[in-house]
Amino acid sequence: MKIHLLVAALLATIISSGTSAASTGGVNNANTEQSNEDPLGLRQLPQDESFAACILIMDDNHRLIEWLAYHYHTMPLRRVIVMIDPRSKTSPLPVLNRWEKYMKMDLWSDNDLFTVEELKDRADKEMIKNHRSRQRAFNVKCLTTLKEEGAKWTLMTDVDEYTRINPRALDSSEGIYQTDIAPMQLSEPGSILKMLNKGVDLNDERLHAQEWKACIPVSRVQLSGTESSDEEVNNKFPKELEPTILAKDFDTFRWRYSGVDTITAKDGVLPGKTFIDVSSIPDSEMWRLIGDPHRPIDKLCKGGNVWLNTNETMFVADHILGTLESYSLRDDSRFFDRVLTWQQRKEVGGLTDLHDELRPWLSGFIDTMGIGESRRLLANVGQLQAQTHALPRCSINFFGLPRSFKSMALPSIVKNILLPNARYNCDIVVHYYDIQFDEGGRFNRGGEIDADAVHALKEVSKVIAANAGKSPPSWKETSYSVKTNVIDNIAMQWNSIQSAWQLMEEHSKVHGFEYERVAFFRTDSFYALPVDIFQVDKDTFDYNNRYAVIPAFARYPVNDRMMYGPYEAVKIWATERFQRIDHYIESSEIKGYGMHQERYIANGILPAIREETGYEVVENIDICFYRTRAADSV
Repeated sequence: MKIHLLVAALLATIISSGTSAASTGGVNNANTEQSNEDPLGLRQLPQDESFAACILIMDDNHRLIEWLAYHYHTMPLRRVIVMIDPRSKTSPLPVLNRWEKYMKMDLWSDNDLFTVEELKDRADKEMIKNHRSRQRAFNVKCLTTLKEEGAKWTLMTDVDEYTRINPRALDSSEGIYQTDIAPMQLSEPGSILKMLNKGVDLNDERLHAQEWKACIPVSRVQLSGTESSDEEVNNKFPKELEPTILAKDFDTFRWRYSGVDTITAKDGVLPGKTFIDVSSIPDSEMWRLIGDPHRPIDKLCKGGNVWLNTNETMFVADHILGTLESYSLRDDSRFFDRVLTWQQRKEVGGLTDLHDELRPWLSGFIDTMGIGESRRLLANVGQLQAQTHALPRCSINFFGLPRSFKSMALPSIVKNILLPNARYNCDIVVHYYDIQFDEGGRFNRGGEIDADAVHALKEVSKVIAANAGKSPPSWKETSYSVKTNVIDNIAMQWNSIQSAWQLMEEHSKVHGFEYERVAFFRTDSFYALPVDIFQVDKDTFDYNNRYAVIPAFARYPVNDRMMYGPYEAVKIWATERFQRIDHYIESSEIKGYGMHQERYIANGILPAIREETGYEVVENIDICFYRTRAADSV
């Protein structure tokens, strides 16, 4: 049997720089007192000669800069309504204001969508339900507003998606080939609308334009997080933007490999997006607006056309995964799922399918706008807005035998331990036993153990650390062997706890700091509720670091399964069980329970903590978790 020691470091939170996003109040913030100056004559295009867009964003400034410039040039985009998520830590207003000479923009908040009563009701709903209802409500009102304004074509995508002409539509060997259209490059201003207006027959059933020709599906291509060489990324990059703006700052230059995202794909196909011609929707049919980002209008956008492959649509959108940092930046309702699927998404497609169709846009944009104006509009492109906040130094330590870790323990650890404590800038230490089969016991049926699944914590820690604005966590590993017949389960657990503490201590000494608060959690547990390591109960936080905390359930006579609190208090709980056991047995008035863990903790360890450190040990009734078993049960 081998024992592996692992350290994954540095969880933190993100306190973003930039203007607060809390109050937008329905004011046309990005368009207030807009300048009448339009030196290039680019803003005042007739609405049937330009695109509008509805976009919902959250902390996307680094992408918004490129997305606006790209679609301004290629669509051409001239009208934008932006909805900001109320949990955003940065405001898009500074970015939107750059475009006041060229595009008309509105910035909306929840107050523009919901009544006071609806806002109160939303406060009691789950995050993901709020996100979906906000998205649908925004799409409905945005499309309605644009129709009332007289807009025509409207883009329904996200800021991590870049729309382009499908090269298959210009390939005579493809089923969607358009015979009467000359090839167009993205370097040409307005190339997408020119393609749509000049020569495309919307009655062609291959385009799936559907009733009233109001809904044109856009298939999506998933680009992976696989990096290319510097030479490949720099290909066709306008050198006049350097050195303050580099090719690797642009999603449209940096990411080139595509593949099938099995997380969200259906039979290898991602759900598509749409172009909506709001002017062609009869007023009598506006009630059909449902706000689904993939199918905004019931009946007019047929459900089956959501799942079209890239050989079936005139236009496609490249969906960007991006860097670990940008992928993990948004702490939205889907962040939990993104944490668990990062590695799988990053590696889609391997190194086979290459896409360089997007990169010509930038040279055309500079030719149109001029280098000086291009620099202004593209300033800080791809740069994340983040800064860390100084919080008490802490360590979250995991120990024990990882039964049902991947299927049960890991998701609950991510959701209810790592994420709730990310703001405290904790390091992570893991000690586990590399045992492949559990023989079972009194309450455990036994079964196989995938001990290597613990390594998933490494990738999880990377994503969460990136979300916190930190560098990728360090990872150290060592192992040694012991004989299973020498120590029983109790001693193994004590050894695991003590080993995790020793590795934590080594890490702190190497880096020259001391921990103030330490937490210990089992690896074989399903954590049903969030555990905040500074929380004494649901209403009390111990930021003065005065209390050690244990759970209040499974009291035999106390719960011995976890603890968090001040360094000195937890040190006794974690490291002094072996050295104190002989004295405890000799001095105990009740014989026969020497290594009974709960009795030993209650009558030997906890009194020592109180007497020798002066810290009180309290029971938190709001902690709830279940022991996991090897057979995927609790």
